Amino acid sequence: MGFKLENISKISSQQKGVSQDLQRTPLLERELFSFSKPFSNRKKEDFYTELGVLLKAGVTLKEALALIKEGQKKERHKSLVGLLEENLISGLSFSETIRERKEF
Repeated sequence: MGFKLENISKISSQQKGVSQDLQRTPLLERELFSFSKPFSNRKKEDFYTELGVLLKAGVTLKEALALIKEGQKKERHKSLVGLLEENLISGLSFSETIRERKEF
């Protein structure tokens, strides 16, 4: 069993491309929560239940997300719901907005 040098050089050149991409991306635009845990199933259930109750009560989706954001205790959760709200305002559908986030 041996190593093929051409495979090793391909891998190292691919890794260099990744590190160059990271160097080009400004710090503020990088994903900051990549090592944090996503929402627990319980937290997701609470989010969708609260959203459903608000929508059935006649509250608009934008207002419902704003209310849910105000009720969040953790700053990370507030910012996540805030991002959902901003994406919705910018014209994305709710399903597209949710699909973009790994937490959901």
